[in-house]
Amino acid sequence: WAPDVLFWLAEYHFNQGNHIEAQRVFAELAAKYPGQNLADDALYWAGRSAAARHEYLESIEFYNKLAAQFPDSPKLLEARFAQGDALSELGQFAGAILAFEEIIKKAPSSYLADLARGRKGDCQFTLGSDDPSRYSEAIQTYSALLAQLNITPELAWQVEYKIGRCEEKLKNKDKALDHYLSVCYD
Repeated sequence: WAPDVLFWLAEYHFNQGNHIEAQRVFAELAAKYPGQNLADDALYWAGRSAAARHEYLESIEFYNKLAAQFPDSPKLLEARFAQGDALSELGQFAGAILAFEEIIKKAPSSYLADLARGRKGDCQFTLGSDDPSRYSEAIQTYSALLAQLNITPELAWQVEYKIGRCEEKLKNKDKALDHYLSVCYD
């Protein structure tokens, strides 16, 4: 029962906003009971606890441990997504793109992959200020997201707007306007 009790305790701390204690208990569970079925979840939530405190390097360490120790974990894709977010917060957009690409490759038709496509495009857009060819890459990524069958109208409008922003940065004002109008009239 000890691993279960530790997990519940850490979960309680996380839900109460005590992320320092949650991280400590989740990490303790993963260290003391690495063979238990909750160990991978504990590493994931330790990373989430660190990220909630804006300790992104610590969170990335937990996600990397999860990937190294539990390569077949059902939490791995969520951990990679959170890792991509943490890398983005640190301004490491190229690394974030790699994390998001892993999700897209491993589960291309999942909802998480759709979110990863959007975040990947956002990272490419941000990198476009230094390398304008990244705007074209972002358009390709956003277009791949638009091609998904299960995309919600709200997400489609958001993506159309972002494609418009990319076209505007590339000085394609007519194309940008078409995408902006698509948001307005669709």
